[in-house]
Amino acid sequence: MAQGAGVSNPDTVRQCIEDETYTAWAKAATDRAIKGLPDTKGQALTATPTVLVNGTPYVGRMDDPKEFAQFVLTVDSNAYYSTATPTPTPTPTSAG
Repeated sequence: MAQGAGVSNPDTVRQCIEDETYTAWAKAATDRAIKGLPDTKGQALTATPTVLVNGTPYVGRMDDPKEFAQFVLTVDSNAYYSTATPTPTPTPTSAG
């Protein structure tokens, strides 16, 4: 799989896998993600793959780039308009 993904040194990758070089890190990262993902207001890893955009989970098809692009645009638009500065309203002044 590493060669298919274009890894430049598959022997090094094979050695890391066989030696379990990153096993402890992978377990610790998974444990942290199950307890709660950073900056997501309590969102946790419940399945793989998990895709979050601004803390909002993507539940669409993973093989549909147009659907995903629309999701990202919608989430981004919602974030923009929910944090936009309100337009000031004019107040009457007394004639002087």
